[in-house]
Amino acid sequence: MRILGKAQFIALAAAAVVVFAGAPALAASNHAISGTVYSPCSGNGPWFTSSNARTKAGTGAVKAEFVDVNPGGLSFRLLGRSNQQFGVTQQWGPNETGIWRTFTSSMNNGTTFFNSFRQTSTSCGYHDYNFTGTEFY
Repeated sequence: MRILGKAQFIALAAAAVVVFAGAPALAASNHAISGTVYSPCSGNGPWFTSSNARTKAGTGAVKAEFVDVNPGGLSFRLLGRSNQQFGVTQQWGPNETGIWRTFTSSMNNGTTFFNSFRQTSTSCGYHDYNFTGTEFY
């Protein structure tokens, strides 16, 4: 059996404190999202902003993908409590399902945001429709 010197014992004890006293890591994860995209001629305004506040877990990317997109397309963005936009607006065309697009690559842990979306096309020829997808935050 080996006997540790005083310096080795202190170093080992300090390492154990770091391992056991560290805060739990926060990790972003996938969340189901859904909503209704309104035709520009429905009278509901071009952008609809969800009232569901979302909170970023961990620091890093926020991105989304959709299962179905209407022929009018989908424009999607992230807004803060004061309507400031985080990152960039992303757009999906009618056949662009299952494609992940990133709004921001560096949102801070604990940031509250709201999803905001509209039909990309300004044509009245497309009707209101529901979308479903996944958002990583």
